[in-house]
Amino acid sequence: MDFFLVRPPFAIWSVTMDFSHLADTGFPNMGTVAPYELRNTFDYTRWTPDTRIHMVNVLWDSEYENAVKFDSDAERDAWFDSIEDSYTITLKSNARIVPDGSIKLPLPYDVASRYNYLFVDIPFATSEGEPIQNETENGVRRWYFFVGDAVYSAPNTTTVFIRPDVWTNFINSSVLRYMMLERGHAPVHATDVDRYLSNPLENNRYLLAPDVNYDDSDVVRDSAYVPVGSGNKLIVFASTTGVEQIDSGASGTITPGATYSKPTYSDTSDWYGYQLQVNGYNVGNGYDYTSLKACVSQQNEPDGMVPTSLEVYAVPASDATFLADVASQSPAFLRTIKALFIVSEDMVTVRSTHRLCGHTVYRVSGKRQSVGTYELSRDKFGFDENEGAFAKLYTYPYSRIEVSDNNGHTSEVRIENTTGSLGMEMLVSVAFPVLDSRVYLTGVGGSGSNSYVWKSLDGMELRREIPKGDWDRLTFHFDIPTFALYMDADTGYMLDNYSKGFTNAQMHALTSYHCAVRSANLGRTNGVASADTARSNSTRDAGTAQTNANVLAQTTRTNTNNLATAARDNTNATIAAASANTAVANSASSAIMTNGNTSARWDTNDTNVVSISTTETNNQTSIATTKNTNDANMAGSVMQGAVAGAMAGHGDPMMGAIGALAGGVTGFVTAGISASAAASNASLTAQASEDVTNANVNANNNIVTRHIQIAQQNTQTQNNSRTSQTDNNNTALGTQRDNNYSTATTNATNAYNASVGNSERTHDTAVADADATNATSVANADRTREIGVLNAKETLETSQNDCMVGMSDARRGAPTQLTEVSGDGTGMCYGMNGIQIRLRTQSKSAIAQTAAQFARYGYALEQVWDVEGSGLNLMRHFTYWKAEDIWVDVRNVASAEIGATIRRIFRNGVTVWRNPNDIGKVGIYDN
Repeated sequence: MDFFLVRPPFAIWSVTMDFSHLADTGFPNMGTVAPYELRNTFDYTRWTPDTRIHMVNVLWDSEYENAVKFDSDAERDAWFDSIEDSYTITLKSNARIVPDGSIKLPLPYDVASRYNYLFVDIPFATSEGEPIQNETENGVRRWYFFVGDAVYSAPNTTTVFIRPDVWTNFINSSVLRYMMLERGHAPVHATDVDRYLSNPLENNRYLLAPDVNYDDSDVVRDSAYVPVGSGNKLIVFASTTGVEQIDSGASGTITPGATYSKPTYSDTSDWYGYQLQVNGYNVGNGYDYTSLKACVSQQNEPDGMVPTSLEVYAVPASDATFLADVASQSPAFLRTIKALFIVSEDMVTVRSTHRLCGHTVYRVSGKRQSVGTYELSRDKFGFDENEGAFAKLYTYPYSRIEVSDNNGHTSEVRIENTTGSLGMEMLVSVAFPVLDSRVYLTGVGGSGSNSYVWKSLDGMELRREIPKGDWDRLTFHFDIPTFALYMDADTGYMLDNYSKGFTNAQMHALTSYHCAVRSANLGRTNGVASADTARSNSTRDAGTAQTNANVLAQTTRTNTNNLATAARDNTNATIAAASANTAVANSASSAIMTNGNTSARWDTNDTNVVSISTTETNNQTSIATTKNTNDANMAGSVMQGAVAGAMAGHGDPMMGAIGALAGGVTGFVTAGISASAAASNASLTAQASEDVTNANVNANNNIVTRHIQIAQQNTQTQNNSRTSQTDNNNTALGTQRDNNYSTATTNATNAYNASVGNSERTHDTAVADADATNATSVANADRTREIGVLNAKETLETSQNDCMVGMSDARRGAPTQLTEVSGDGTGMCYGMNGIQIRLRTQSKSAIAQTAAQFARYGYALEQVWDVEGSGLNLMRHFTYWKAEDIWVDVRNVASAEIGATIRRIFRNGVTVWRNPNDIGKVGIYDN
């Protein structure tokens, strides 16, 4: 420190000394001065030898690292007067001198060297009763000096180098109003730890200037863990099902249903009912899914803030059978679940209670609540008694709060920015897909809150509060992870396929079976009906053919008998005609003979006419007879052909008809040909007979003409011969007639009997064939139906097995994931979701170092300090002051340099003590 010599305004040194060589030494250059010409009117006789020098020891020095601030000069002087170990010198001369940095004292060196300080008492000039001009009561009567060094001058003289103690001399008379305090104990005094910790944010005014720092590491002195979601767990699910639908059971429940059973079959009373009834035809797994429904509701807002069309329900996680019961009783409800997650019961608000599948479910929404506080107190910092008294140790970087969420998000909170109590507010939203859980800290960066109004979806005004502090910076997010909800493939398959793959498939299979069986029964019925009809037709055809054959046979026999009778009658007519002709001829011959040639000729002509007429008649009769016979024969042939054709087609009615037609045509053609031939033969015979007759007539005429005489002669002979011949011929013809008639009737009877037998046999054969064909057709129809029904049964049972195979295959399928997995569930998995508050301080060594600095030198402040208002003695023993600038009012002091010196003292830093005796004797932590 610079050495400053401040001269007092005046000094009187009254010294009683012996100067043995004074007379031997003259003043130099006396010729240049005229001392006696100086006008001097002062009366020195008024001076009294009363100046006293006090040699003492003090605990401070001229470097002003330490200084004493007495409350007043009187207290200062009293203290100095009380020093027992002092050496006082009273000057005997009446002289006032001002020291110029050194002074010779009439003290041996060994005495003078023992002291480091002196103060001088100057008497009132010249006395209180007779003061000199301008002397005042407030003049400086005592001066304090530092003794810098002592130099031996003589055995009884020591030169002492002194410097005025400006502080001690003038600090009480200087006015210190404000200073820019760089460091000192003033802020230590101004800040009580407990008061500071009660609200650091409001009480940190003197604590936040950068200061000494001996460490960049820290340790945890105290910690608190505030878990988020540590309460009883709820399984929460967001569903499209509305509360009304839950209450009404709209999702439906599974009821007992069919299981696989092999069917049995029975007949019904219908003509198509053979094996139509299916009994015990069932498919399924024992449950009926018909009433199940995946519900959707569009009129819900879980919290009135976010429209999601989803309701949020919760069940206690301890209700371990809930999901299993829902899956087994109302699995369609599972498909309405769009998210599944887990929260703590303290994270949601229960809005209503409902029942689902025998379980209580809660309709829930998010929640806003306080989850804890962290209160600051001295004991949490781990400082010892000495360290704990310094409020600045509870500020950054010596102490701080670290807040983390166990998810890698860590924030630093400086204690000086808190209100002394860290609140934790939790906000939870379960309005899927807005799943959010966050905790923000209050009491940091500000106090109080701002109030505002937020309108919900329904227009309600919600009054909300938001902290004024740094909640946004200290907001910690906690995932509400969603978990996968699975449905077994069997249940999913049944939900997707029950109606179509089971109920409808069973209905279609039964319908197909019934259609196939009815078709098979219809085919059999139609086949049997056709076979019976064919048999009936064939039987009727056979009967008709038999009847026709019998009728034909009877007709043939009748015709034959009629022909035989006609032939017999013709023969009788021929015999009669022959006899008549013979008689006529004989009569004519006789007449000729009698009547002459003319008469004979006319008679002969008449006879010829008669012969011709008779011949023509016989010819016509023969032709007619032949024709009748041929017609009868043709009819019989046609009938026989028809019967034969019908019998040939007796297995098929149509074929029977065609056969009859073909047989008839064949018979007709055959009979026609035969009839035509017979008719032609008869015509030729008649023509020949007629030609013979005509020839005979011509011959006769010629004979008559040429041999009339001969004829006349022979007439009688001829008549006789003719008669005899005629008789013979008639006899032979009669015999032949009888034989022919008998043969014809016999043959007719035989043919009739043969035809009747044939027709009966043909009928019986046709009927037997029709019966056989019918039996075969019925058997074929039965077999066709049996195969059709068997195929239908196999198809039905295969459809049944197909359903069961599909269900069986589904059981081996991968489960269906109904909800997605999202978010980070690590914290929940490890049970570590929460806010970790760690109170950190520097190491014990660093804190000890810093505390020692604070104890010795106070805190850095860098603020204006009202010195006049606080005084310089703030602490119990000493108070350190170091100013960047200070305003010193020294108008009561003779020299402005005094103010500069005081200013420099504060700029350099000074420890101001209450009690001078304590300097260096008091522990820094006792202050």
